[in-house]
Amino acid sequence: MTLGQIAYEAYCKARNWKSVRGEALPQFAAQSAELRQAWEAAGDCVAAEFIEPLRAAYHALSSYGHGNASADLAAEVAKYIKDRLSQEAS
Repeated sequence: MTLGQIAYEAYCKARNWKSVRGEALPQFAAQSAELRQAWEAAGDCVAAEFIEPLRAAYHALSSYGHGNASADLAAEVAKYIKDRLSQEAS
């Protein structure tokens, strides 16, 4: 499953699989190529905002030979998400 499909299906679930006009929303594969590409772009944006900074933090910790990179990464992830959510709320 791609990031775009995950995003689309989350949207559909939040809308109870109904469009704003009350029509049934189709499965991701049944959407036009143009619409699937748009959802993939949205998924890529989410990845760029959240996943890539976390991956960079993990590699930074690992490259310094830090023996407990996984635990440190978990703490960094929690802090990053908390900070991002508080920024979004304000």
